[in-house]
Amino acid sequence: MRRTRLLGVVAALALVAAPLGLTASADEPEDGMGTANVSLTTLGAQVGDLLSLRLLGDDLVSTIDPAVSAPRALASVSPLEISSVLEALNALAVPPVEVSSTGGESAETTDAVNLTSPLSTGQILPAGLTAVVDDLGARGGLTAGLANLGLVAGLLSVDSVSLNGATDAASAATEAVQGVTVDAVTVLDLSALLSMLGISLTDLPLDVVTDLLGELGIDLDGVVGDLSSTVEALQATLDELVGVTGTITAELCQTLDGVVGGILDPIVNPGGGGTLPGLDDIIGGLGGTLGFSAAQTVSCTELVGQTVDTLRQLIRTDLLGLLQDALAVLNGAALLAVDGVTAELVATATDSVDTSVAGITAAIGDIHVGELTLAGLDLGATLGQVNALVNDVVGLVDGVLGTISPALQGVVDVDVLDQVTSVTEADGYVNASAVLTALRATVTPPDLDALLGGLGIASAHDTIGGLIGELGGTVPVLDPLVAQLTSLLGVDLLGALGPVVLEVASVSTSANHTTVAAQAPGGPGAPGSPTPVTELPRTGTPAAAAMLLGFVLLAGALGTRRWLRTGSSPSA
Repeated sequence: MRRTRLLGVVAALALVAAPLGLTASADEPEDGMGTANVSLTTLGAQVGDLLSLRLLGDDLVSTIDPAVSAPRALASVSPLEISSVLEALNALAVPPVEVSSTGGESAETTDAVNLTSPLSTGQILPAGLTAVVDDLGARGGLTAGLANLGLVAGLLSVDSVSLNGATDAASAATEAVQGVTVDAVTVLDLSALLSMLGISLTDLPLDVVTDLLGELGIDLDGVVGDLSSTVEALQATLDELVGVTGTITAELCQTLDGVVGGILDPIVNPGGGGTLPGLDDIIGGLGGTLGFSAAQTVSCTELVGQTVDTLRQLIRTDLLGLLQDALAVLNGAALLAVDGVTAELVATATDSVDTSVAGITAAIGDIHVGELTLAGLDLGATLGQVNALVNDVVGLVDGVLGTISPALQGVVDVDVLDQVTSVTEADGYVNASAVLTALRATVTPPDLDALLGGLGIASAHDTIGGLIGELGGTVPVLDPLVAQLTSLLGVDLLGALGPVVLEVASVSTSANHTTVAAQAPGGPGAPGSPTPVTELPRTGTPAAAAMLLGFVLLAGALGTRRWLRTGSSPSA
């Protein structure tokens, strides 16, 4: 997986470890003032009107503008925010940790939050927060991170996240900086998405499963032709052995080879001629590559003299293993995953539009739909390149979902590197802002009754789960998520589900600056002046149990939704 790193962010944000000062110096004029804001949501979700979620966010404010407040610096980190119409869900939130100062330096380092449990792995790393107000102005800084997050057997996975944020309000200029690196994140999981729509992979017909493997670019070891043809050949071989007893003979192996070759002929050798695979090839290939303990790398002719039951059991074991392997691969397939995201946003406001800056440096790594890969982009890409990437991603996702039902095409929409920058002047203030959402996926569920009624499943015998059961295997419960969430939420999740928005790395920075002479009259609340800074509640370190429950909700939302920054942040 490609891991990308921000260049120069650490040096620019060293304010968390030392007296802070991005722009001010002792000999700067003292007639300027302003306010800087930073807000970040690493991972966000909005599930209709049911649930808003913000995972690992930060908020920083620094001001020396009396129209806002007395000189003030504030830094806050939010491990998990939840807002829901259901009060029981709101209690699962992990409160933010904040430091603030109106004079001198205030600093805090949070404890790590261990997420290890039967349902999750990883941890929220310790966060460092600093706030300073002194003769140079007001400054705030923050570093935070996340490591090896895995939820519900890998339903959502993030390798690592690191955050660096800073705000600086000084007499010469006001500046806001935010850096973020997200490594290897799975945004939409195929099995989870289908589960949220009331569809289990085990209920899909074998030909649909075969088509899904093809659309996702997944090759199964030991498959001759495609999954459906190989399964059909092995089932036909078992049919030939019905009622056959005694020992295996060379003549029996030749007969079975003829059955297998004849069935595979149209797919493996459509032009005719050449050597067709026989039973030895099928059994040997499956036994040697699937890795099931009961399967052996053997051929029919090597079993001559042994009982027919031995051959029958070997074929049944390999057939069952092949079906289970296909199911396991699809259950772990990512419908939308990204190698990594990096971004740095800077908003600097001075007393002039000409010397003020709003800038973004960002890149998104390779995007994966199953085993298919599309090359990533940075902000140097043209609009045409960005649009082409979006169209390619949506096309691949539609191709996968369309194999299940045409009603699922168009359900997922994707945006990448959505950004806006501006530097303006109004009411005596110079305003600079930079806003970025690195990746956004919007899921709009179709008519669920029409979808479920149009899958065309005639009977359990036609499904991959039904075939596994007929062979004596245990059909796994792949997606208990919907049942868990329905019980937890106390509502019919499918009935409550509306459009779902998922976002990765939603960042905003803003800064304004004015001089005493240019400031609009009227004091706090005057036209053009920022909103007064509000106090965030001070809280302690969260309990791991509450984090886990909150993450179960996140895993459910991730099956079919979109990331959205939802946490409120102090603004200026």
